[in-house]
Amino acid sequence: QQLKELTSEALTHNVRVQVQVVHSGSGIFVYDQNVRFVNQFLLPKVDDARELAVQEYKSAWSGLFHVTTTLAEGAPARVSAITQSLIPFRPAYIHILRPKAFAEKGVLFEDGVEFLNFDAASAVPAVRIPADLAAPITGSSNTDMNLRRLVREMTEHKRNFDLSVSAETVSFWLRKSQQPVLAVLMVQKAHQ
Repeated sequence: QQLKELTSEALTHNVRVQVQVVHSGSGIFVYDQNVRFVNQFLLPKVDDARELAVQEYKSAWSGLFHVTTTLAEGAPARVSAITQSLIPFRPAYIHILRPKAFAEKGVLFEDGVEFLNFDAASAVPAVRIPADLAAPITGSSNTDMNLRRLVREMTEHKRNFDLSVSAETVSFWLRKSQQPVLAVLMVQKAHQ
């Protein structure tokens, strides 16, 4: 409730905001109870808000309707269920870095809050890469270009790994799974 009041105060002077608290009660550690909470309580509220936006703004509603969720702490089952259920709305996230400071002092410190838009806070789901790397993958030419580069780098990395595998690698490093875990990381710096 306290966070709702703070958020409303901070935002309502610039934009029209409706903040709703949906309390889930107990059962936060059991995944199917979280899914039930999301389906029975959370999503109907979002659907009602969306319907009101459609009625008021007609065809312009989709450019004006946004969902933002607050991430502070919580059971992984709860966070996962809520996050996955909201993907169709491409929600932004307010990440409270020090929730105990907020709970104890009742204020949010500027360096204790991080706002992330959906693209910055979301992982790209796995996509099937066509054998023909020239074919479209995601529909975004920039994303496709980066994915093609990652596929080429991973293919080269795996080839080099396969050439360098020794008996020691297999007997010690691969002793449990018998499968190597290889990774390639692509980092895009701001303004590049």
